[in-house]
Amino acid sequence: MIADDLAIDVKTAAPLSSAFTFPYALVQPALGVTGDFFGKTRLMNLCLLVVALSALVCAVAMSFSLLLAMRVAAGLVAGGIFPVAMALTGDLVPVDQPKWRSAGCLPWASPAISWAPPSRASSVTCSAGAAYSQFSVRSD
Repeated sequence: MIADDLAIDVKTAAPLSSAFTFPYALVQPALGVTGDFFGKTRLMNLCLLVVALSALVCAVAMSFSLLLAMRVAAGLVAGGIFPVAMALTGDLVPVDQPKWRSAGCLPWASPAISWAPPSRASSVTCSAGAAYSQFSVRSD
């Protein structure tokens, strides 16, 4: 479908799937350290903003090169969302509460947010006791 829309062959369009996943996997360790240096909340908010803007540009891209570049950009910053969310969980949960309960919500919340209607995506929380979702970021 993308190949038809951009008037390219399927072999040329195939790298679009890995254009997101490879940068996503490669950048995770670096963005974890960057979050420690610049602030986890600041980094997560920046990553969420860039992913949203990249997705918007991808939705209206009329050329393969622009679509490919935005997929790579989205993957580069999306790789920082989950590791930083895990680190924020460790920082925000009080010492007297079990961190496993809140940390266990993140792997559950990620797919739930993806599957939830956009109007409800920001309100997804874990019933096991986390007081915040992946997208309700609090200050460091």
